[in-house]
Amino acid sequence: MDLYTEDGEVRLDVVNTAPQGERIVLDSGGMGIPGLRRALAEVGGKLRAGGVRDGGHMLSATLPDRRVLA
Repeated sequence: MDLYTEDGEVRLDVVNTAPQGERIVLDSGGMGIPGLRRALAEVGGKLRAGGVRDGGHMLSATLPDRRVLA
């Protein structure tokens, strides 16, 4: 997990490795990637998500840095 602040934005990057063993799929209850993308958009942010080469996944959430607006 990495946290960056620059150019009036805060960005959090999270990357995991490929899962080991049997895959378990659970109902997200609307809070999966689409729900997270909507929540970020409501406050002026954006989300990038996808797979990585080793079979893991990445999320990158960017939000306006409200501290620069004060």
